Amino acid sequence: RKPRLISSKQVSTRSSFSLLVAIHYDDCTNNCPFLRLSIHIFTAFPFFFSHVLVYNHKEYHACGDGSVKVIDPNTGRFSTTLRGHKGFVDCMVIACDRLFTGSWDKTINVWALTDHHKLIGTLKSAKGKGAASLGKIFCLAADDGKVFSGGGLGVVQVWDATTLNLIATLKGHTKDVKGICIDNGKLFSVSMDRSI
Repeated sequence: RKPRLISSKQVSTRSSFSLLVAIHYDDCTNNCPFLRLSIHIFTAFPFFFSHVLVYNHKEYHACGDGSVKVIDPNTGRFSTTLRGHKGFVDCMVIACDRLFTGSWDKTINVWALTDHHKLIGTLKSAKGKGAASLGKIFCLAADDGKVFSGGGLGVVQVWDATTLNLIATLKGHTKDVKGICIDNGKLFSVSMDRSI
């Protein structure tokens, strides 16, 4: 079986190269699991990675230059670059065959994974303005056809992953929401106000 990326961490960033260390999970012939380490060195790219997703035999790397790099895990080479953000891409999630990317430019872009990674929209808030009204986007999560975004002003927003409409705005934190987790029908959010 082909390796499956389960964790990655950038260990070095310099002006001339980026080094990404990735841990893959493999199954050997007798079905015993083991881990292996792979190292990708990207030269002449003065950016760093903030988040990695694996979907349909592709790696999606969120980058500090506002782009998302799509990489072939077999070769470690870029196959395409998704451009649409003007700031640091901090988080990504996949729902309904769509890639949702959250950025410090205060927007969430939506990409169609089944249509050559076409940019199909930017989520809008209830006021008709951009997600900018809620500050930078720090985290995303998905469950049951919904996407949850956390960011500035202590707010979590709930979106329909198909229609891209805003379903609800959850208020409870007093500072930035930095992480979201969904388990057993419950949403957990962690904030800079030191509460969950």
